[in-house]
Amino acid sequence: MKTFTIFASLYFMLISTAYGCEVKYVNPNVEQVSTGPIHWDSEGHANKYRLIVVLSEVNLHVIVEKIVLGDENCCAKIVHRIDDIKGVPKTLYQIDGISWKAHDQAIITSGKHKYEIGPFDKAEKGDATLLRAKE
Repeated sequence: MKTFTIFASLYFMLISTAYGCEVKYVNPNVEQVSTGPIHWDSEGHANKYRLIVVLSEVNLHVIVEKIVLGDENCCAKIVHRIDDIKGVPKTLYQIDGISWKAHDQAIITSGKHKYEIGPFDKAEKGDATLLRAKE
């Protein structure tokens, strides 16, 4: 087992050195990750949003990250992160699915309930991002 651990550590170090990226361990409390469609802005830059659902104690937390892509989807980089999503109900313990309404709006399904989240573009400018119950 010790040999495998050493081999795995060397492998991740080699990969991170070869590709110029930092390999980090994954948070064991991550419940779901969903990435939205790629959006091209007026200047020709590609970006997308990623929703990360994390179980902390007994509550779910929703994190939103904006990822900017380089030429030909190379060199993805997280440029903005929203950690505090307003309006997440305390009774939300499980997420059954995440679907995307637009590049910066998602729908979270939990049992019979659906919640709409976004738009994230406004949240980057300081507006609150709310999780709203969807009828």
